Formats: sequence, structure tokens, C-alpha cells
Amino acid sequence: MITVKQFETLKKGNASVNAAKTKARVPETFKSATTAQRKEIFQLSGFKSPNNFYATEKSGSASPKAVLSLAQVLNVNPFYLTGESDDKTCNEGVLIAFFKKCTSGNEKTRRAKPTTSKPISKKAATPKTTVKAENKFVPTHVKDVVKSEKTMKIDDVSLIKLLEALAIRAKYGGEAETTYNKVVELLVK
Repeated sequence: MITVKQFETLKKGNASVNAAKTKARVPETFKSATTAQRKEIFQLSGFKSPNNFYATEKSGSASPKAVLSLAQVLNVNPFYLTGESDDKTCNEGVLIAFFKKCTSGNEKTRRAKPTTSKPISKKAATPKTTVKAENKFVPTHVKDVVKSEKTMKIDDVSLIKLLEALAIRAKYGGEAETTYNKVVELLVK
């Protein structure tokens, strides 16, 4: 199941592929929800009003948050809601596929907040680890920065945090997943 934190990463915009089908399907599906289900839909989507769902009846456009929250709570295929499919059957794999579709490309627009590395204990500072630019798994934009410096130095604690962050991003697919797999392959050798 998609978590509330994952919902927060969804792009804004229109997830609808067929406006005519979305116009009918999203409001109809929302109307069929019980009060308890609506409460859960609002919690997942972050919406405070049913207007976000009923407005689809006029515009034919539905946000990824609206579609995915309806799909998850009411067990309806999100691709059915957007008009991409006529099959209502839904499972976790379908929800994840739709989520990945809606979050692809976010890596370029999201900026990570800068973090400071604090020592875990008052022991001596950990030795520096060098990451060379020649490694095939270093993304292109990092290679450009590294070319001028030839090597980057990073302490072990920061390196562990970086690998953990990469593992989390890899769960959502895309370039991060490929990079993560290559890193794991190199480390396991």
C-alpha cells in the first residue's frame, strides 16, 4: 500500500488520459465511498473537501493524489479512473505501477535539504573515504563536478547516510534503482 509520506511525493497536475471517462468515473467512485472511506481518502490525498473530486465532473481532469487515494481505499484500478483501462480490478502491483508512473521525473525537480553530519559519539573522527570519478555508477551530473576535483572525500557516516538514501529512492524505481543495483553489485564483489 502507498503511505501518506509517499502520497506527498506525487506530482501535481492532471493524471487523466481520457477526460470523458475520468469525468464520469472519479465522481461516481467518490460518491460510492462510505463516510469512513471518505475520511481515509482525505487523509491520504491531503484534500479537505469533496470538491476536489466533484470538480472532475466538469473538467475531466484529476490529480494523481485524487486518483490514487480513491483507488487504494476503494480498491479500484487507478488506470480505470484515468481512462487508460476499462478493467476495475485492482491490486498492490497496479497501485505501485500507477504510483511509479506519477512520480517518474520527480528526481530532477526535488532538491534534497542540506544535512550536517554530526559524529555519533565523541570518539575520534572517522577516516575519509574517497570516491573516484571513474566509477561507472556515478551519475553524469556528479561526474561533471568531480572532473574538476578528480576525487571527492566523504566521511564514513555520511557515506552510510548516502547509501541509505539511495536505497530508499531505489524503491520508487527509475535511475535511482539502476544506480543502487550497480552500487550493490560493486560492493558485493
